[in-house]
Amino acid sequence: MFVFGVHIASQETFDRHCLPAIASFGGSDATLITSRDTPIARTYNEMLAASLEMEDVEAVVLLREDVEIADPRFLAKVRDAFARDPRLAVIGPVGGSGTGLRWWQAPQGG
Repeated sequence: MFVFGVHIASQETFDRHCLPAIASFGGSDATLITSRDTPIARTYNEMLAASLEMEDVEAVVLLREDVEIADPRFLAKVRDAFARDPRLAVIGPVGGSGTGLRWWQAPQGG
């Protein structure tokens, strides 16, 4: 199961972008955790802690409300990245803002 943790600053943006993408490409057993709390780092840490209490978690995906998963192979790509390197614990963004890079196109271990 993939757990999606989303920090929501704008419910309208979340409903328009992030939620439909998770519904389409997040898997039939996806679990969604949302929060409006700030600071965002604390919110994400709380989401990670909550995921530790869940059974059968394959990955935790932390997002902002304006992020859309557009690749139908998203789950397969994340699973493949973890399978290729058992030491891999984190897959995240590559490059700075405005680079046009998408983290799922060039996953990096951490």
